[in-house]
Amino acid sequence: PHLRPALDGDGRREVTLGGTFVAADTLAAAVAVKGGTEVWTAEAGGWLRVRNSVTGAVEHQHKLKTQQDPTCIASILDSVWVGLSGGLISVFRIDDHKHVADCVLHEAGVASFALHQGRVLSAGCDGRVAVWDPETMECASCFSAADDPLNCIASSPWGVVVNGDRNTVNLWSLSETEAPGV
Repeated sequence: PHLRPALDGDGRREVTLGGTFVAADTLAAAVAVKGGTEVWTAEAGGWLRVRNSVTGAVEHQHKLKTQQDPTCIASILDSVWVGLSGGLISVFRIDDHKHVADCVLHEAGVASFALHQGRVLSAGCDGRVAVWDPETMECASCFSAADDPLNCIASSPWGVVVNGDRNTVNLWSLSETEAPGV
């Protein structure tokens, strides 16, 4: 392992590199799960692969159902959410790697995910934010967050922060039951 000094709020700490591997396909995104023992990679060509975090060996893989390439990935609660270039979202259970749902709402690629007040949020290149129920995988509501494609979304104690292509940052205050007007 490689040790590198890093700064944090308490001063200097050592950061350890736990593993490095090379993927055969272009990686769109990756997320570590199960305490960092697995890395799920979203790869060009429509592949979702579960890899050993140290060796990079593929332990499980899914060929996604569509011809869309993955654009983002997130570990949320007990699932992995994968956004695709055409707007589809595929959801997989972490414990057994099974595909559990395809969620359809966005008319363009999915840029990012966040967890806010127990709901999964997706930011789309269509400028909309969708609010998903993580148990039913159904869209509870959606709203237009920008007139341009969204690049990212993040949850904060003050609301939801979204960033669009025009270098705008918007803070949306969401109630626990509904989102701003569609």
